Amino acid sequence: MDREMSPQGKANLQLAAAILLAVVAGSFVFLRTSRFRKSSEENAKTWFYDESEKRLYAAPHGTIPPDQGIGGKSGDGVRAVVVAPASQQNDPARRQIAYLETYTTELKQLLEKIKAGRASRLPRLGPMPSRDSPFFQTNTLVRRLEETDWYPESSAQGRKILSEWRGWRSPDGQPMVVCLP
Repeated sequence: MDREMSPQGKANLQLAAAILLAVVAGSFVFLRTSRFRKSSEENAKTWFYDESEKRLYAAPHGTIPPDQGIGGKSGDGVRAVVVAPASQQNDPARRQIAYLETYTTELKQLLEKIKAGRASRLPRLGPMPSRDSPFFQTNTLVRRLEETDWYPESSAQGRKILSEWRGWRSPDGQPMVVCLP
């Protein structure tokens, strides 16, 4: 016997098919964008400064300072925040270092442990300090290029170093922007 489906059954079947199609499409979009995001993060670079070589170099975005560096004394590669006038950020001659940044041994070891855990896909044991946490800010050290003393990011001098470049202007009055390699 052929049984004809009720109108309510047809509506439920159509709804289920629409939901299934939406889930499949959503999964496809998610997988494509997460792959793109992951590959762009993997290829992202940031500026580092080798203190013994007195040279900027590009390092992968996930590099934790202090880094090996590119020559001279090993372990003297620190993150550099590089700025230039907004319209000339691709001109190497116009770039300048706003400040240098490194981490204390304690923070570097913690971040390397977290990075290794992520790479091995192990579950994280314990909280990850946020960038805004007092722990992170106290253990992030900053200094001007021409100085030798490092200051905690959370200190009055550290906050001054972090913000002073925002008032810099090019000779024609353009504001500075952060440059990436």
